[in-house]
Amino acid sequence: MTLGDPNGIGPEVVAKSVRPFAARCAVILIGPPAALRRWRRFLGAPPVPLTAREARTRRGRLHKGLYLIDPGTGIDVRPGRMTRDAARAAIRSFEIAIELLKAGPRKFALVTAPVSKEACLRAGFPFTGHTGDLGRAFRQRPLMLLMAGRLRVALVTEHIPLHQVPSSITAAGVLVCLRILAHGLFQMGGVPRPHIAVLGLNPHAGEGGRIGTEDRRIAAAVRAFNRSGPGRAEGPIPADAAFAPHPGRGTPDAYLAMYHDQGLIAVKREGVHRAVNLTLGLPAVRTSPAHGTAFDIAGKDRADPRSLRLALRWALRLAERRIHRPSAGDIMIS
Repeated sequence: MTLGDPNGIGPEVVAKSVRPFAARCAVILIGPPAALRRWRRFLGAPPVPLTAREARTRRGRLHKGLYLIDPGTGIDVRPGRMTRDAARAAIRSFEIAIELLKAGPRKFALVTAPVSKEACLRAGFPFTGHTGDLGRAFRQRPLMLLMAGRLRVALVTEHIPLHQVPSSITAAGVLVCLRILAHGLFQMGGVPRPHIAVLGLNPHAGEGGRIGTEDRRIAAAVRAFNRSGPGRAEGPIPADAAFAPHPGRGTPDAYLAMYHDQGLIAVKREGVHRAVNLTLGLPAVRTSPAHGTAFDIAGKDRADPRSLRLALRWALRLAERRIHRPSAGDIMIS
């Protein structure tokens, strides 16, 4: 588990969440020890110091309990402040986490606490998100899946400017996302042929080309998936009606949205503290809470840890499934 930005709520929600999980498995925290000092009452016993090398060489042989890897960046923790030192510590912690995950993709599962992209960019790090960096590290196409209750929403594009979305929508790209999503849903919940609702990009899903031509590419991907995919897709569906009850369509197992806010507004409407983020398409498990750094309440003992606890539960559930059923636990699409 990375602590995220040390000046955000990451250390607080991590400290409020990890204790019961450390009683079941080895939990390795990665971040500056100073970030945990004000929250140590939640941890019970202090974490055992560990180096990244020890974690790599002892993977799978660590006893249950709580461990801590210091990224060694040095920081004066200032809750609520956006600082270069905090961003540097967050990035270095994430780099260590990637090293461990690559060294043992079936031995480790990764949970990431929130990082401020703005703080990272100000500090000179071209960081656009955990999901994209993990995809580049593993040379795989990752897929962001947000879940809240029974709602599952995946995104074709993530953290890019809105004006870049139309040119980023290709039939081949949407088809890959559909396959990753279908396979991931099967591995997560055993749905043999998941039903996926695919959202259109333009108003009214383009009205046959009258309002943009991007939806024709989406339709081509849906047809190709239905010919050979491990599931059933329908769409493109007008996004303004996709999440509304529809007696003739039933409730899809998941939705595939074309861009960030198109899909995540529905997820956040269900409640951010009921939501969790899962990365599909990698040969390893990674989850995260569905909220950000919340600098405005950092250090005030007001952060709600429920989303991070969900992320921990999903990470442990999927990691255990990979251990006991390794071939079925792999959610990678090649």
